[in-house]
Amino acid sequence: MVPKVQVVRMVAAALVALAACVFVSFYNWASAVASERGVTLPAVTICVVELAPYAYGVPVVVFSLGLLLLRRSGDKAVAFESLISFAWLASFAWVLVTLFVWQLTRIEIMNHVR
Repeated sequence: MVPKVQVVRMVAAALVALAACVFVSFYNWASAVASERGVTLPAVTICVVELAPYAYGVPVVVFSLGLLLLRRSGDKAVAFESLISFAWLASFAWVLVTLFVWQLTRIEIMNHVR
């Protein structure tokens, strides 16, 4: 039988990853609406906006691999802990990268060539 604590931890990690994806999607939308028309976005910002839908695969992978690791017998504690850690770190990093790349659009670059 699978310990309930591990199931709760796996579900929590998958939900946090899903919440990070939803936050990034809404932040991308809100920032795109608030940005000035005609302004060229940095390439990194465009990349994050285009990759946002693919990030929804992280919670699915975490949940499915977590179930697989919990159902299998044997010593899979390291793999399970690595999966949970990956989910939390990926979620945190995805939100931070999104905030950073959208703040790049607010930086004015001054070119003082004489």
